[in-house]
Amino acid sequence: MPHKLLPRGRRGPYWYLRGSDREGRFEYSTGQSTRRGAEAWTQEFFAQRAGRRVPGAGEPVGFASAAQHYKAFKRLSRAEERLVDAVARYFGSTDCRAIIHAQLVAAATTLRPQGKDSTRNRKVIAPAAAVLHYAADQQWCSYRRLPKFKESRKSSREPATEETLRLIMANVEKSRQNKRGRKCDVNVAHKRLLLAMLYELGLRITDLLRIDWRAINLITGRVVVKIAKTDETASLELSHVVVAMLANLPGKNGRLFPWSNRSSVYKWLRHARKQANVHYTPHLRRHALATAAVDAQIPAGGNSSPATRP
Repeated sequence: MPHKLLPRGRRGPYWYLRGSDREGRFEYSTGQSTRRGAEAWTQEFFAQRAGRRVPGAGEPVGFASAAQHYKAFKRLSRAEERLVDAVARYFGSTDCRAIIHAQLVAAATTLRPQGKDSTRNRKVIAPAAAVLHYAADQQWCSYRRLPKFKESRKSSREPATEETLRLIMANVEKSRQNKRGRKCDVNVAHKRLLLAMLYELGLRITDLLRIDWRAINLITGRVVVKIAKTDETASLELSHVVVAMLANLPGKNGRLFPWSNRSSVYKWLRHARKQANVHYTPHLRRHALATAAVDAQIPAGGNSSPATRP
């Protein structure tokens, strides 16, 4: 059972326990400000975890316990785990059978008092409903439909424009110097390609970063992309400009881009955005596509992109 204690820092004033076992990954605050206290808490934690029994069908199960079993099954990302943990702390040992929709609404307004309805849906209602639906599958409670807050289809964010893209790409190179004092950035071509593909295809940045050269066909000008949110695959048409940018890149093997996650992209993108003096995030291009779809009177559920199932 590999694990380690993480000292106090950006997470807060307490030590954290991180590890994994047969049930999956876990990370908890020990509630202790000293290493000795954290080690004692850890010993008690593992003793309780070792003796934990999976409840049978029809047995009373607290929400926090159901959440732990749900996390062990789903193998969530860290961000998703934090959302589930926040809801689990709110409901604690409340029996899953006793939780009604009105209590989810109360949890959403308590945990996200200043949040929009879309934020409350995504960060409270959705993770809470996922846990309760999993509990229903295990016959720990009955299945219930748990509606979300009504969201406006119209985004309040200003979509990205061609002028914004032009300014960002003109300032994409970092002010970095080599030993001789000359500017040096070996990833400039990849940065410009990433921005061009984000703007043209409207993909989520994480989906774009996972693209491998094997998914790209320069002859037909298409790329096959796995859409993680829907677990589907799409074949997207590339413009001749993007195809030319791809053709000019060296070493056409392995992953297309050198960054493993979106945080690495935001590090250099923040600098380029500051230099260009514009507001821009990769997700704004998705808003631009949505705006174009509305202007074209494409109905909800329509497909305005050049994507086709392979």
